[in-house]
Amino acid sequence: MRAVLNRIYDGAGVLAGVFFVLIAVFVIANVFGRQLGIAVKSADEFAGYCMVASSFLGLAATFRDRIHVRVTLLIDRFTPSTKRKYDVLCLAMVIGLLTYLTFHVGHMTWESFDFDEKTPGMVPIPLWIPQMGMLLGMLIFLISCVDALCATITQHEDKFFLASEQSNQAE
Repeated sequence: MRAVLNRIYDGAGVLAGVFFVLIAVFVIANVFGRQLGIAVKSADEFAGYCMVASSFLGLAATFRDRIHVRVTLLIDRFTPSTKRKYDVLCLAMVIGLLTYLTFHVGHMTWESFDFDEKTPGMVPIPLWIPQMGMLLGMLIFLISCVDALCATITQHEDKFFLASEQSNQAE
């Protein structure tokens, strides 16, 4: 199960990287297009959609790899048992919030699909397509937070957070 979850997190991270590269492609195409007098239709909008997908799809991998910004000024002063209780409380609150947000983003995406909404740009595309990157990223991040909570409760954080470090050391 651990290997499957890590592949999901890594896959989402790779997709985030692909969307990040696409941002650069759209921006460069727009810049060079302007220099050559060619209008690259909706390049700004597509770059924005890629930015949203990249941001949300990268959440789980960066969380698992401990790359998220975390203020530890207070928590580093706690005893290990108090720190674990604090982590469980924080993860439970994050899971509650993410569950709420993921549900509503899923509902919004479904409505966009159901009503066949289109993007307002020069190149109208179904709105659910760019929304799917955000929904998928939030869902994978929610799964990773539940995974981290289970690992924290069972005192196996090293199996969640250090999984990437162990695989990097093996290579």
